[in-house]
Amino acid sequence: MEELVIINRNPQEKPFENGLVWTTCLRQILFTTHEEFKNHQIYNHDLVLTSADALAFLAEVLCGLKSPVFGETEVFGQFKVFLDAVPKIHHPVISSHAKWIRFLFKLVKNLRTDYIKNTGSNSYGSTLRKLTRDVSQLSIIGAGQLATEILPWISKNKNIQMHVRNTEKYEELSVKFPEVKISKLYSDDTRFDKALIIAAPIDNADLIASIERVENKPEFIYDLRSSGFEELRHNLKNTKMLSLSDFFEIFNEDKVKFENLKIKISQIIQQRCEDYSNRSEIRPNGWDDLCL
Repeated sequence: MEELVIINRNPQEKPFENGLVWTTCLRQILFTTHEEFKNHQIYNHDLVLTSADALAFLAEVLCGLKSPVFGETEVFGQFKVFLDAVPKIHHPVISSHAKWIRFLFKLVKNLRTDYIKNTGSNSYGSTLRKLTRDVSQLSIIGAGQLATEILPWISKNKNIQMHVRNTEKYEELSVKFPEVKISKLYSDDTRFDKALIIAAPIDNADLIASIERVENKPEFIYDLRSSGFEELRHNLKNTKMLSLSDFFEIFNEDKVKFENLKIKISQIIQQRCEDYSNRSEIRPNGWDDLCL
């Protein structure tokens, strides 16, 4: 078997003219050999990697270390689909049965299980899911883009009441999310659950008056508005609250945590790929054994 060579190229750059190429929204990767490498034009921003370095780069991609969202799983699935589509005829470096592919898959799965699984991501939805883990009933003010982006994260095993100004406009949300009840904002029978998420730019005066009027007031308020938090906190002193700025601080803490975790995982990947490339094996059939 020839030594593995990959060329990583930005998807906005000119596509490779020939060869076996895996393309995603973030990159296009050509799989080739040293012998075939000279047949491809290399651009300034191309990244050329061989052997252990090539394996390590692929492992980082498949672990989601090079994705905008740390640890994303979609890219691993995309690579599996790519492998399934590789022509069944013999390729000099890649096939679904190649030993280095099996090594790569085992490495990625182990790293995901040991280090990445359950780390979450830094979004409003994932953060609110963690914050409201023990809350069974939630109220949300608003039904715009922010609110609907949050819903899939927090709707599992919860009863959710969504407060909107026009209930008819958002009835379809109850079809998509059966656990969501649509209520008219500031109606005479308005009630708020234990946790309240403010996901719309509403005025404080009406909100404060509505909360003070109900018997069972929310114990937690998560205010995702860009302004108005200080006034709200001043008027509802007995309620625990988080502001938009508090969420940004959580995101920054997660970012530091993820960056440190990335470094640790990358170091493990590099060492294991070097060990794999330098291993000694008895190969009766020479390098062709690596394809088995």
